[in-house]
Amino acid sequence: MAQSNSMLEKFRDKFLLEIVVFTSGALVMIFEIVGSRILAPYIGTSTYIWTSLIGVILGSLSLGYWLGGKLADKKPNLQFLAGVMFLGGGFLSLTILLQNFVLSIISLSSFRLEIKSVSAALILFAPASVLFGFVTPYAVRLKMQTVENAGKTVGRLYALSTIGSIFGTFLAGFFLLPFIGSIRTLYLIAGILFSLSLLIAPFKTTTINLFAVILFPGSIFLQEIYAYAMYASNEMRDFDTQYSRLRVFKITEKDTGKEMRVLLTDPESTQSAMYLESDELALNYSKYYHLLRHF
Repeated sequence: MAQSNSMLEKFRDKFLLEIVVFTSGALVMIFEIVGSRILAPYIGTSTYIWTSLIGVILGSLSLGYWLGGKLADKKPNLQFLAGVMFLGGGFLSLTILLQNFVLSIISLSSFRLEIKSVSAALILFAPASVLFGFVTPYAVRLKMQTVENAGKTVGRLYALSTIGSIFGTFLAGFFLLPFIGSIRTLYLIAGILFSLSLLIAPFKTTTINLFAVILFPGSIFLQEIYAYAMYASNEMRDFDTQYSRLRVFKITEKDTGKEMRVLLTDPESTQSAMYLESDELALNYSKYYHLLRHF
């Protein structure tokens, strides 16, 4: 048993930072892809949305690279890296907690779509992305033992980070979004960050860390309460498919007063609708199907 623990510790000491940069690379791409699904019900999924997400997250990663490299020279220790990743889990929890509130306000504003999408990306995705960017340069500094091996160390860790990003891209698109859903994928990312930070090294308990610990389960609880409340008020179901995020809910048609169930993929597009107490076709375009009877 003691020998097994010793081998596990040796493996961890040798490959810990490699595991950290691989995981961080995977999580940041999952986070970016999930971002489009988070924004979709409020401001759509147009090119403007993707442009804003990619631009803001790349800018945030750049800031994180700079901060990580700078602080790595001042405080090169595992405890500090673990604390930063734990804080990243806290920022993910804030994204979970604030997303509906922030996006509701932004979607109702009169600003151009470009401003809406950039603002949403900055508020919800920039803080955590900065901390994702922090990880790799900091890990490089911790791993680097001699100047002679600097190029090899940097190349290996950045390659692992990029391979992690490729893995995360396919994992998010092919499995997480269709089968787990966008909101629960955010839960997963935050949970992995918290867990990995605790495995890296023990770090100092601070008020911020305690707040993050409370915030994580609190944000999940409030998000589930919000989903239940939306279903109770208008029977809204919010779910992900292989193709998009869908919202199905009940409304009352203004002109006729009839109750309808509608399906939306974004705030401007009613993809389908039906009357609840009638077989009559609800949307005008669907009434053209009656022309088939004349052919």
